[in-house]
Amino acid sequence: MKQPQRRKKKIREHIQGTGKGVDFCDECPFLDFDNGVPFCSANDVNLNTDNNGFVPVPDWCGNKKNEQK
Repeated sequence: MKQPQRRKKKIREHIQGTGKGVDFCDECPFLDFDNGVPFCSANDVNLNTDNNGFVPVPDWCGNKKNEQK
């Protein structure tokens, strides 16, 4: 009997941005919440909120808006 083919697991690569990104992570499609804590699903990192309840984009994020462009 023919055996089923194994499929390669897709490896999530680092996401590069264009510099025309977002001001807050609240606009990002990769933002998830884990027990009420903001969580970046692309990089597996917990995020913090500011005083207004928004999640600022970290410097290391490829989706951060560049001020120069």
